[in-house]
Amino acid sequence: TFVFPALDRFDPDAKTALVLTVTLIVGVLLVIATVPGPIEASVAFLVSRLVFLGISAWLVAKVVMRSTQSGPSWRAVTSFLREGFPYGVHAAVAVMYVSTDTLVLRHAAGMTAVGIYQAGVRLVLAAMFLPEVLTSGLFPSFSAALSRGSSAEALRLGRVMNRLMVLTGGVIAASLALAPDLIRHIALSSQYADLDRLLPWFGVVILF
Repeated sequence: TFVFPALDRFDPDAKTALVLTVTLIVGVLLVIATVPGPIEASVAFLVSRLVFLGISAWLVAKVVMRSTQSGPSWRAVTSFLREGFPYGVHAAVAVMYVSTDTLVLRHAAGMTAVGIYQAGVRLVLAAMFLPEVLTSGLFPSFSAALSRGSSAEALRLGRVMNRLMVLTGGVIAASLALAPDLIRHIALSSQYADLDRLLPWFGVVILF
């Protein structure tokens, strides 16, 4: 789905994200109401991802066919996806990055430390969505300016994006430094009180 924002097509990107979120929430609620457990929750997660895969593949094919103004052509679809393959590698590396530190921490400090650390990481990932949402709408204009050779316009948009990221990251980092216990209390339970010492450092990570 990285191809949709690149083509200034935010409608299919929004549709896939909405379907994935709704399917996941409904699946988890059904698990909680019927047979709550980690395996059942994992199945709900898998089903939501399969639905997401099917819908996103269908929309990618639809966008490719419309852009080529021709009938169904799997060669065009595979070529389209091949161009976006580096983004897939980026996503895989990002998943490894988030998982490797957890595996190391498990062997060094045990499962309790993993739970506290992962709770903090979830807050970091949630906070990082805000600057991403604020800047994502500018990327097509930034790309168009570069393709036109308008370096002045591209630099102006780049400065706007950087300022938005610094502003939102700074506000979040300051909040985590000044009131970590309040934020942890709102998001989590008292069992995660040890996280309060980590949140200011996680705020620095968000700002970077």
